[in-house]
Amino acid sequence: MANNDFEHYKGWAVDLAIDLVNTAATDDDRLAHAGDVAELLARHHVAARRRASDDDATHLRAVRGQLRAVMDADDIAQAAPSLNSLAAEGGCTPRLSNHDGHDWHLDHHIPGDLLWRHVAAECAAGLMDFVLRHSPRRLRSCAASDCSRYFADRTRNASARFCPQRGCANRTRVRRHRQAREL
Repeated sequence: MANNDFEHYKGWAVDLAIDLVNTAATDDDRLAHAGDVAELLARHHVAARRRASDDDATHLRAVRGQLRAVMDADDIAQAAPSLNSLAAEGGCTPRLSNHDGHDWHLDHHIPGDLLWRHVAAECAAGLMDFVLRHSPRRLRSCAASDCSRYFADRTRNASARFCPQRGCANRTRVRRHRQAREL
């Protein structure tokens, strides 16, 4: 990460928050124990000083609920209470850091703190920036009838309707095409 690459860092925190919310997007909870927390952190290259615990999983499921409230909000006034609460719970304290081989960047967690607080602080800071620059409406659920995942619409004209990870747009188009042929 370059010295002034804060946009990447903010986007990383938004992606982490979305992935955390999406751990409940299927019938099985993908945040049930310490191993699930470790996988989530590894996917996002979170430099954790502590090992994940089952207690972290329990707290992150509560954080996940607060993040979902932000993603379901229609405006900043609805999103602000959850974001402010998450920032406070996570001990969100901006500071300059160059840990683990990364160049200088902004961190928002207390070094050495519990993993769940680390994740809560980073997600809160990233989402605060995102909703101020765009709108909570850009955090949306996929329009595919068979998908309940959330995503951040980063298009210029705020037109994304489907999550990018699962090919939902293509599946929906194919389904519509087949239905039209059957008529």
